[in-house]
Amino acid sequence: MKLYKRKGSGHYYYTLTMDGVRRRMSTGTGNRKLAYEIAIRRLRELQFGPKPPRLSTLLVRYLQDYAAFRKKSAWRDEIACRNLIRLLSPELAINGNATAAVNIYVSKRIKEVSAPTVNRELAILAKACRCAIEWGQLKPSDLPTITKIDERDRPHGRALTSVEIAALLKSCSRRLKPNPSNSS
Repeated sequence: MKLYKRKGSGHYYYTLTMDGVRRRMSTGTGNRKLAYEIAIRRLRELQFGPKPPRLSTLLVRYLQDYAAFRKKSAWRDEIACRNLIRLLSPELAINGNATAAVNIYVSKRIKEVSAPTVNRELAILAKACRCAIEWGQLKPSDLPTITKIDERDRPHGRALTSVEIAALLKSCSRRLKPNPSNSS
């Protein structure tokens, strides 16, 4: 790798050859030390791929660039993102290794709230990861596995007691009351 300045330009450029392909790019700075750091960072990205985004960075960008403009429920997404950051580490790298942390999050969160709430929060995390793929911050192979909780076993309300049924019938209008002459 070589750093150099072009005539008439105040910026440093670097040139490097990888796999027989020569790349020349601007560092965008006139500071030689900073230009060297930028060139080294880009070289590492070319060798190993970009660093995976951090959870807090990813969710903040999701809220600003996606939810704020496309969803009426952006305020609800913001609350869910706060809960995700609170129970997962804000510095958690979003990659295939984050699956274990997501499973621990689910086991902690299910003790605090209902399964549908946890599933909504997981859906927001999954959408933020899909947005990161679109933005070029994440590769599809680096997605953490996000498994939703089965909601079929949860109770869907309760039945009214006979006292509550009587009170309901007493308070409703005459046309809604059952006709005693038609009862069999």
